This record gives sequence, structure tokens and C-alpha cells, in this order.
Amino acid sequence: MYCLTQLLLYIIYCECGERRESVAHQNSMDGLGAVSSWGFSPSIDVQQLLNDVRKELNHESPASIPLIENGDQDKSEREINVFFFGVVDTRHLIKTICRFGRHSPSKLNVFVLESQVPLLARHMLFLSMLLEHPDSIQDHADLILELYGDALIREKCAHYLKGRANELIRSVTHAEGNITSILDLSQLKFKERDDLEFTFKFWKDESKVFDMKTYWENRLRKLYGERYDHRDNLIDWDYQMKLRDKAPMISKAEYSAWRDHGVAFQVRDSAYTHANRSLATVSGMKQSGITVNKWGYFGDIVVGPFLAHGVVTDNKELLKTQNGQHVKTANDIARYNISEHLVELRAAGGVDLLRDRLSVKLLPVDPSVSLERRKSQLVRKFDAVFLGTSMAHRLKDVKDLLRPDGVVVVETAQYFIQLNSEQTTTFHDKIQEIAKTNEYSQMKLTGYDCMQILRQQVNK
Repeated sequence: MYCLTQLLLYIIYCECGERRESVAHQNSMDGLGAVSSWGFSPSIDVQQLLNDVRKELNHESPASIPLIENGDQDKSEREINVFFFGVVDTRHLIKTICRFGRHSPSKLNVFVLESQVPLLARHMLFLSMLLEHPDSIQDHADLILELYGDALIREKCAHYLKGRANELIRSVTHAEGNITSILDLSQLKFKERDDLEFTFKFWKDESKVFDMKTYWENRLRKLYGERYDHRDNLIDWDYQMKLRDKAPMISKAEYSAWRDHGVAFQVRDSAYTHANRSLATVSGMKQSGITVNKWGYFGDIVVGPFLAHGVVTDNKELLKTQNGQHVKTANDIARYNISEHLVELRAAGGVDLLRDRLSVKLLPVDPSVSLERRKSQLVRKFDAVFLGTSMAHRLKDVKDLLRPDGVVVVETAQYFIQLNSEQTTTFHDKIQEIAKTNEYSQMKLTGYDCMQILRQQVNK
């Protein structure tokens, strides 16, 4: 999944004069993992992004670019098509659909392509959670964050996940449940639908081994090597010298707790004793000289799940500082954001609103099937294509999918704490090289610093 990240990190270490590039590169990839379950950038309201894009385009060429404004029914009633390619989680989708009420009515059609079926299963999990009508918004927000980013979860949360898994199995096998009103699985192969069912069954069957504590410790030992016994000092260094300047609202205490034990979003003094089986993914492992696919945790253990919902907020009170320190933490911000999203969605119409305005189509995990064999169905279809960091090399493949005023949004390496400032710049420059080769131009939009927003060059 992270083939581009591997390639770019290798180039970066070489070009920045790192003589031990192979060792540094391998350590970085050990930390990021082979299959991430969360992205490395804050969530974006896609409709707001598109409005900002069109305002900028309208400023550049007011006579030719239609501007979509709230209340402009004729212009805004067209369907909005968005393609999430290797974004790995639902952070942008959650923020976008929970803010439907802020924008003129439009139908949002979302296409999702990921590298593994278990990632699609997590998309289904969080979409289904948005369709619930919980008694307590705050408790539900806690469950969402816990399942999103905690390696270990509370007994209450583990019980909830089993119930969700049962419902999601029925949605796959019998097209039952609320989620079927917004979810389209028709493009998936039969095997992929079987794999979805198998994944959900794995989530609820604790007789199948998934020892997260052991997986996490093994990953840490591999990352630190002979420095394992001094990991507290290494974590402190990563926080003080690498993370704090990028995301100072993430406190040292919450970051250290996650690095040590995988618990990022802790509810008071609760006991975290159960493995978060929704974080299980598959990777090839050697067994008796043969590579076999096995369940395990192969995700990030150095950056953390805080970025999606815990570093940006409309509530400026949560970003206040005192004596140079943030008063509130990423936990506080994330809980506020998710709770407000749920309140806003409920006020705008909840499930009924989503049935009317949202369609999510899951695509086969093989890009050659989704992008090449079915390209005729996707050409000039999308207003926005989002590429996760590991998919930036696919800029060429998605170029023909854009509408004339469409954009590609590429996640950058801004929050990759393994890279210094020079290496981060080199990473971004490499993406720009790929973009220029494929005739994209970059847009400068305020508020999207951790993304590169690209559009097709216009021949004058």
C-alpha cells in the first residue's frame, strides 16, 4: 500500500545526504507500517473545499467559471461526485456529510477505492455509526473515536463492535439495515463481498486469536531494536523535537500513552482490556519458507490517530494557550468535533437526510479493475479526487477522471515526524514533479496547508 511512500522516502534520504539511507528508510517504514488504518491529515469538508476552489477559479476567470453559492438552486442541484483513492479512513466523509446542512442541497456520490477489504469494512463501520440515533451523543462520539484510533478498547466498546459486526454481516449477505440505503456494493467482486463478511465475522469471534498487546509490543521492539529499553527517551525526543511544532495541541501525555500502549482516546479512568479487532488487517508473513497472509496489526505506531479530528476545530476556545502551552488537548478537540458533527447531522435531518443526499459506492481493491477496466464509466466524472499519501504516484491514472473544473487533492507528508523539514520539502517537490509531468497546476487555497490541490492545466 505504501509503495510511493517507500520510494519517496528512499529518494529523500539519498538526496538530503543521509549516508545510512537504507537503515533510516527501513526504520521509518517500520514505524508507519504496511497498512495504515488512519490518514495523516485533518478532515476536510469536501463541499466547502469545492466552493473555495470555484471561488478561486471564478476570481481567475470570472467570465467562464460558474460559482456555486448557498441558495443558488439552479447551479448547486447538480450531483457532486468524489473519488477517495487510498485515503484509508472516513474522516473527510464524516465531516462532509455531517455538514450537509451548511450547503445548498446537492446529491453527493462517493466512490471509495482502498488497498484491502478490511479498510472497506471500517468505512462501512463508521458510516453505519453515523446512521444511529444514540441516547447520548457524547458516549457515541467516544465509541467512534475509540474504534477509530485505539488499539485496546473498553469491554463496552468491544461488545458494541460485536453488535455492529452482526448488523454489517446482514447488510452484505441480505442487504438489510440502514446502511444499505446509502451503500452500493454492486461493483465489488463476489470474493470481495465474501471477504467483507469474513472480516466482520473475525471482528466478533474472539475465539480467533488477535493479541493486540503482543502485536503492538513486537512492532515496538522491531522499531527500537537495541534501544527498546530506552524508548521513553526516544518518544520524548520525537514529541519535543518533531511533533510539538507541527501539532502542539497534542499533549505529551496523550502522545506517550498512545506510543506505549496504543490508547489514544481514553475515557476517564476506564480499563482498556480488549483488542480493537476493527484495526486488524492482512499482510504476507513467512511461515516455513512460504509467504502466507495473516491477520495482525500492521499500521502506524509513530504518528498517531490524532490528526483526523484532533488538531483543527471551529471552536477557537479549544485552541487557546496559557504560558505557551495549549489548555486543551487533542482528545478534547476530537471529542468536541465528533460530538458537534453528530449534533449537526441530527439537526439537519439525520438518516432521512443521508438517504436523500448520499450514495457511497465501494470499488474493487485492485486498481487495475477499478481504474483501467472500468475507466469509461469514470472519465470526466469527478469534481474531486482525493489521493492518500501512498497513492500520489497515481496522479497520471486519475487525470482523465476529472471534470473540467475538478481538482485532485493529495495528502502531503507534513505530519510525517520521521522526516525533517528538508526531507519534507523534498517529498513535496517530488509530488510536484509528478504533477508537472502530468500537466497539473497547483492551486493555493487558504486553510488546506497539509494538502496539495491540483487542477488540470488550461491551455490558453
